[in-house]
Amino acid sequence: MDIATYTQEVHRTCDIEDRRELLILTALGIAGESGEVVDLLKKVLYHSHELDIPNLKKELGDLL
Repeated sequence: MDIATYTQEVHRTCDIEDRRELLILTALGIAGESGEVVDLLKKVLYHSHELDIPNLKKELGDLL
């Protein structure tokens, strides 16, 4: 999916017009997705898991 298509999908599924609410939603989304990336890395660094590159790519894509 390219950025233009992604932008269209965001506008299709998110109808928040209040700028403050949109900023809050954006910040919470970034925090949640970055937490998933951090959790994957924590498992590799501290719990002897193998790095799941496809899943890491997916989570980084979600973060973007």
